[in-house]
Amino acid sequence: MSRVLVLLACLSGTVLGEGVKYLPQGLILTWSFPSETEVSFEYHIPDSVLEEYGWAGLGFKFPDEGKGMGNSDIINIFFEEDTIQDAWATGNSKPKEDTELGGTDDLQRSEPFSQEGFRVYSWTRLLDTGDQYDKELIIGQEYTLLWAIGDYKEGSQKKHIRSGRGFESIVLSEDYYDDTATTASFLSFNN
Repeated sequence: MSRVLVLLACLSGTVLGEGVKYLPQGLILTWSFPSETEVSFEYHIPDSVLEEYGWAGLGFKFPDEGKGMGNSDIINIFFEEDTIQDAWATGNSKPKEDTELGGTDDLQRSEPFSQEGFRVYSWTRLLDTGDQYDKELIIGQEYTLLWAIGDYKEGSQKKHIRSGRGFESIVLSEDYYDDTATTASFLSFNN
């Protein structure tokens, strides 16, 4: 019986299920666990956001760390180049790539693709990368998920607009599903 379950899990592409979080602006984040030590994310960016903005970002923090950007594990996606950046926010300012800070780039990126009105960006990383500029991601743990969108002009990431940022609570589990995008925003940049 256990061999059949393992075979079914391998055929489906994941050992566990898939988590889903709907965000404002039509953004959708999904995740799955291809193994007990890895997490794979897909960030679905609607065409309307692609047409109006130049980048989208996500940040992970533990709930007791506040809601500001400081000490956030950041993923930045730049639409024009179709690139995904492994970054860290040292404060409420433009995040720096992990490698600029002396860390490592721990993302295994897949080629972005278009699907039914969305551009889908995906990456996989270890739950615990060992990099001081990556949060340890723990299955079943609650996180504050920061999200932002903004302009990208002349090769430079511009600050997000006030209505283009926010935070949500998620639980990083295979059965998490939340389709109630809120309009929560940063209460204070000093958190």
